[in-house]
Amino acid sequence: MSDGTRRFIAGAVIAVGAILVLLAGPCTAFFGGGALVELFRGGDASLAGFILAVSLIFGGLPTVAGVVLIINGWRSLRRR
Repeated sequence: MSDGTRRFIAGAVIAVGAILVLLAGPCTAFFGGGALVELFRGGDASLAGFILAVSLIFGGLPTVAGVVLIINGWRSLRRR
């Protein structure tokens, strides 16, 4: 693989990872944080626990995947 192609693919991987983090991260923080606040206030624990679990599954996993893509793209970009 040529150097230009490798750099383009690494940049595309970083861009996709950044999009995942920017879209899924704040949503996960908002809903997960709201569920944690509700749990600490002593509200409906079953609903808050469900919201926390769902937000971590549907938002946390894409956020982690985006971070992994950014790290691997950066490593590939820095590799000579």
